[in-house]
Amino acid sequence: MRRVRQLFVVALMFLPGAAHGLQLHWSSGADTLTFSEATRATLVLRADSAEETLPPGWRLLWVGDSTEVEVVALDSLEVCAGDTAQVYDVDGPSTPDDSTAHRVKAHFCSGGSGTAEQAAFQLDLPAWGRGKCKVVALDPVDSTSVLESNEVTFNGGGGGDYQPVVFAASQSRSSDVVSVTAVGAGLTTVQQSSIVAFNSSWVVPLTLGQRTSSSLTATAYVPASLPPALLEVAAGGGQVASAPLSGDEVMAPTGDYSYGKFVSPEPNARPKDFSFFYDGLGHFHLFYMRQCISSTDTCERRIAHVWGTDLRTDWSSPDIASFTTDSSHSWDAARLWAPSLLQRGPTYYLFYTGVNNQGDQSIGVATTGNINTARISWNRPASAIVTRATGVDWTDPSGQAQCRDPFVMEDPADSGQYVMFYTAQLKDTHKPAIGIARSPGADLTQPWNNGGHLEIVDVIPELYGPYLTYPGKTESSHAFAHINARGDTSYYVIATGSDGAVPRHARLLRNRRSPWDHGTDTGPEHWNLSSSLYDELGFADLDEVVFGGWEATEYCRFDNHEYLAAINATIGSDTTYAIWIVMLQWLAGSGGGPDQMTLWNPVTSVEDGAPADRPIRVNGLRLSGRNPGGVPIRLEVALMREEAARLDVYDAQGRRVRTLLSGLTTPGRHGLSWDGRDAHGSVAPKGLYFARLGWAGGQSVVRFVLVR
Repeated sequence: MRRVRQLFVVALMFLPGAAHGLQLHWSSGADTLTFSEATRATLVLRADSAEETLPPGWRLLWVGDSTEVEVVALDSLEVCAGDTAQVYDVDGPSTPDDSTAHRVKAHFCSGGSGTAEQAAFQLDLPAWGRGKCKVVALDPVDSTSVLESNEVTFNGGGGGDYQPVVFAASQSRSSDVVSVTAVGAGLTTVQQSSIVAFNSSWVVPLTLGQRTSSSLTATAYVPASLPPALLEVAAGGGQVASAPLSGDEVMAPTGDYSYGKFVSPEPNARPKDFSFFYDGLGHFHLFYMRQCISSTDTCERRIAHVWGTDLRTDWSSPDIASFTTDSSHSWDAARLWAPSLLQRGPTYYLFYTGVNNQGDQSIGVATTGNINTARISWNRPASAIVTRATGVDWTDPSGQAQCRDPFVMEDPADSGQYVMFYTAQLKDTHKPAIGIARSPGADLTQPWNNGGHLEIVDVIPELYGPYLTYPGKTESSHAFAHINARGDTSYYVIATGSDGAVPRHARLLRNRRSPWDHGTDTGPEHWNLSSSLYDELGFADLDEVVFGGWEATEYCRFDNHEYLAAINATIGSDTTYAIWIVMLQWLAGSGGGPDQMTLWNPVTSVEDGAPADRPIRVNGLRLSGRNPGGVPIRLEVALMREEAARLDVYDAQGRRVRTLLSGLTTPGRHGLSWDGRDAHGSVAPKGLYFARLGWAGGQSVVRFVLVR
């Protein structure tokens, strides 16, 4: 028995369509129906001779003078035995939009091995009700064309337009202009369109362009890379239709993005705490606080910004004019410290530490829509304080209250919610601690909610070494999540620590569960502390010597590239502070253990753009091409010698989906691709996947998201 699932929509007070390929009639064969008492009537939908079978999904559009129209579900065993598809189940409205439009989804079923040629469904109609309806569907042969049935009426029909329908939408970009194209029905009456976040947290209004009944184009100036979202269109009567958009393709930088550094050209100021960001449009960005080298003038009254497409040579001149202290802001009138950049949809949020004239620290936020400019225009409300020591039950607000070094990220376990890590002092012990704050809702410029603190400062030096213990400092925290090939998630926090007698080095802390679940994972017993990142990852093994400490560490990711960036502190009379940026790789943990973080090596790695004849010094796997999220997924295998190798694709639960390579493989670079189907030829659902290359004595894993 084969089930043919169809999409059935009942909508009140909505709109017209495009080209015929379907025939709709009442069971009598007529296009009209007249009655005076509540009645149950049957509509029959047939494919015409040119179409032969019904499309796999279609919608019934309805305009009437009553909401009391119901679709009747029949016995599934009975209806699934016949050749005509009939309704065996009905889903009620599942979203607010469904409720507003009176949409329901009906599931159809028929026997046989092919798609049904006709479908019959029963409607319970109210006495003296009046209305009209028709069916529209996306052409299964031509995704840019819409099939539309004739119109049928009951009791003379009704006035008004059918609801607009969007079957599919796509998005493209030319420089800072985003273009959206939609295919649907009744689109000539659309008066507004927008790109909207799935959780409605942000909106980009679109300017409507060309419109026909079955197609629509719209554009917007958006100098920010947009994630997957929804296209929403609205007709004059307020009717709304929507379809998913895949978002912008992540553009790769045009320069060298393997590793690099930034040294400020300013003679009297050096970078200190900073934010490292990739915008998805081909540019890296550094926002950093400025520390004076030989005096205490106005350095810390300005946050600097540089950007470029090459990590080694292409940094812009620092912009130190866009973000300065403001005498009208009493809370940040004296100093500006420790910026942290977050992007949400079309808006960038710069969280930073403000210091007032009494030395008290608070964390505030500024916003902008464009960071790819030599002079950024910031929106800085005078009262935009989101976190401060006053009012937080665990902090010490006395004296010069400490509340600094914000880092903000989207909660990987709760989409649409955000978490802030920051530095403050414990009330009872005055020890430094990493505080946690949670976003207040959709408006990230409002005061954030106290989420407790991480108690990692309470570890004893004899067990974990001198770092991160009082009387030194714990500051400049940064968090991120890593998912291994088995689908297990580990959460990492990197923080700078020192007891005053050793260099200020970053430490890596790993937790198998969310570190911001207040009251469950905040204690030190839940954490695995690493040795100094500087020593553990061997930063001095690069082709240039890294001196001094490794502090204020930042993590950044674009596509499948991951980076650590940090301040390389001075030693002795050397006054060159550099921000070093190094690409990361992960080695699969042995025996089910956590993955090992390693450095990208410019000599031995399978890097992007490597010449085909370049000697291979280590086996490896990488993503190739520029089609993030879409199919095919292109992969490159590199082998030093002939050996048995196997390349498998796994889903997020660790289940093998497809084997792409298995057996004795020649040395060299081999390009392979995955078409997004499993071993049985079925289309794999969108989501997170892993490709694992295994050989005798080793493996290499890359992860990617399938969007379609």
